Parts: sequence; structure tokens; C-alpha cells
Amino acid sequence: MSMRGLPKMSQAVLRMNSCAGIPEIDDLIEEAAKDAEPTVLEQLRAGTICELPADRRAEKELQRDCENWLRLRGYYPRTPAHIIAGMDGQQGYYIHLNRTKKNPILLDLLILRADGMWLEVELKVEAGRLTPVQNALIESSKHRVVCRSLEQMKASVELFELAGEKRKLSQTQSEVA
Repeated sequence: MSMRGLPKMSQAVLRMNSCAGIPEIDDLIEEAAKDAEPTVLEQLRAGTICELPADRRAEKELQRDCENWLRLRGYYPRTPAHIIAGMDGQQGYYIHLNRTKKNPILLDLLILRADGMWLEVELKVEAGRLTPVQNALIESSKHRVVCRSLEQMKASVELFELAGEKRKLSQTQSEVA
């Protein structure tokens, strides 16, 4: 797809912003594309000029959906802004690493429950393959799972929470006895 007519820096910024889904992109598109061909402006507005492969876009969408569901469930992102603001997740926190290829020892999401338990999740679309390191990590612990859909993520987190409730119940019973 051609972005002819736009300066190279504008092209790079528009690609990055449109792929990241930054809300202010419409203003940038209007400004940068004033002199562009009409088809380029239409492509920018439609978001079809993004150069990420379809499976990477699908994985990013799965990541976004899972993080939104976690927030609805009571888990907050563990970021400096949330920590400084004193925003405690009712259930706990989750950590999303943006550049896991540069840090292959952690999976996509690390979910930390308020009671100290953790679950590590690798998100893959159906066509996605695990790297040898990811595979070894997942096989090394029952606290690491692969989820290929939002439904699998929900089921994994619900089982994770249920295991925590059972653990609390057994601790309470042993304290009473």
C-alpha cells in the first residue's frame, strides 16, 4: 500500500500510531494527509494501512480483549501510574510485557493474585506457534498456560481463582482444627 506524498517521518508515525490504536490518530491523519492522494487518506482512516501481519494483529486483539476482561474481573495493570495512584486491584494485578522477544523468560501476561499466587499466560492465536523456550516454560509449571481465545483465558483464570478459594478454605479448616 502506498503512502506516497507523505514525508517518511509522517509515514512512520502514522504506521506506529494506527497499529497501536492511539485515539488521537484521527488528528494526526488529517494533518499529515492533507496533501496525500485520496486513496491513502481513505486507507489511513480505515486502518488498513497498518503493516503488521494478520496473525500479529489478531494476537494483539486477543491480548487487548484479555486485558479488558481482567480489568472487569478486578485485576489492575501493575504500572507505575497505578501503584502511585494507590489503585489496588480487588483480585490482584496483571503485568503485560510489550517486548517479550527481548525477554524470553516471561510469557505474555503475569497475573498476580492479592494472596500471592500467580498465573503466567501465553496468548497465541490458532495459527500461532510456541517457541522452544515458551514450550519449556509452560511444561515446567502448572502455573503457566497457553490460551488461544478469550474463552480459554476466562476458563484458566476462573480455575486459578477457584484453586485459590480452595486453598483458603483448607487453610481456614486446618487453623480451626
